[in-house]
Amino acid sequence: MKVYHFFTKLEKHNDNFKKFLDIKAKFHDYQIFFTDGSKGQDKELGIGVYCLEKNIEKAYKIPGHMSICMAETIAISTSLKEIDNNNIRKALIFSDSKSAIEKISNPRYTFKNDYMTIESRTLINKFKKEGKKIILGWIT
Repeated sequence: MKVYHFFTKLEKHNDNFKKFLDIKAKFHDYQIFFTDGSKGQDKELGIGVYCLEKNIEKAYKIPGHMSICMAETIAISTSLKEIDNNNIRKALIFSDSKSAIEKISNPRYTFKNDYMTIESRTLINKFKKEGKKIILGWIT
């Protein structure tokens, strides 16, 4: 498996949908996941994972003391677990967090107490050995 540092920036203007369709056509045999981590008005943090093709919709509250970047990392990790649980061979994971994608894909990031990043890398390495293909994509 190759993990691509695939930063496709979809700008907020009229050609977003066309760009998305182009990406979807290029990776037509990949399952597409969308992830997000956010803080609500009540200061609560939550994460979401969505994959239309596999009818996967996950949403969880997480402890409010965590950072938004950690929430985004948890969302990506959750999508990786769904890929594993559903035996998906090819997946394209979109996140709006460049920081979370860089943390997961950068082997020089070595904070030992960042469990979600370590868990994500462990799953990606497992997928690599199994011949699975995972692409991380950045959307803004």
